[in-house]
Amino acid sequence: MLTRNTYLLIVFSMLLALGFSGCSPRVYVSKPATLHDIEESELELLWMRRDVYVLQNDFDAQISAGSGLLCLLGDIEYPPEKAISCIEGISNEVQWQKAPGNAMGILVASDGVYVSYIGFSPGIDKYDHEGGLIWSRTLTGSGIIYFYHYNDSIELFLHPERFLVLGAESEDEIENIKGVEVILKTSTEVFTKNAYLESKDLKSENINWSFEIGNSIRLKPLFTDNYIFLRTGRVLGSALAVDRKTGDVLLNTEKNVISNVVYLPKTNQAVMLNENGFLLAIDVLNGQQTKLVEFSNPPFVLNGDANVGGYELAFDEEQSILFVLLGDSRQLYAFLVK
Repeated sequence: MLTRNTYLLIVFSMLLALGFSGCSPRVYVSKPATLHDIEESELELLWMRRDVYVLQNDFDAQISAGSGLLCLLGDIEYPPEKAISCIEGISNEVQWQKAPGNAMGILVASDGVYVSYIGFSPGIDKYDHEGGLIWSRTLTGSGIIYFYHYNDSIELFLHPERFLVLGAESEDEIENIKGVEVILKTSTEVFTKNAYLESKDLKSENINWSFEIGNSIRLKPLFTDNYIFLRTGRVLGSALAVDRKTGDVLLNTEKNVISNVVYLPKTNQAVMLNENGFLLAIDVLNGQQTKLVEFSNPPFVLNGDANVGGYELAFDEEQSILFVLLGDSRQLYAFLVK
């Protein structure tokens, strides 16, 4: 079980990453020192945008796509002032921007855009796809570590240890359990995360499977119907695919992955970006690698070596658009996946 000190370290590092201001993040953000070109590509480039200022976050991806939108926690001009920006995926046109508090996570779903907050006013907001605020919920504690959209509810894992379920439409409280490390609950099982990632029965009495992760997993796991995708490390690590039913590790890459992992269901591939400038698609079952894109000027500059942003991926399954954000050059690419 994670200790109180570990949780305080987690929250403090998130606050450092996002700034302590009650408005938009007020941290020093530099202009890019480099630019990347595309050397080779198996994908059709739809567009590329410069000056996309998104900070790195160790716990949650800072961009999300769906329903024709790409939304990010950051700004698309220098100097950055806005905390949320949403872009139309095909046209690259800015749809709306907001400048609320210390945003932590973002999720574009079929019914709206959800944004979580940490710090002195933690909570979660729901916007419609046009940027109108549907509801806003303030929460007690230090903030949300992870949150998921499941069926008609929003499931939140908070600090101090608490699992909260809200109605997606009404924000009504459905479930509130303190002292547990549940990160996702379905109709048949619950998933918990501490030193182990575990699948348990609904009463958390029996363990279906257990997978030791130690302190290596910080980034929010990605759940699909059949798999759970993980990435180790803070800025650099391995990508893993775990069988959701058995807990078996199906994929474990070299320790050179710098992005989150997205999943292409039509081809059963996990997609990730490595520090050598390759956007890779790896078959989950046989491990076969396909180089989708090769970027120039590798290796990428990582956070810690310099003041750079995060390396983020997002996939809009409805429109088959894969988005790639490069933190050192502040470039955002949109590719069509056929």
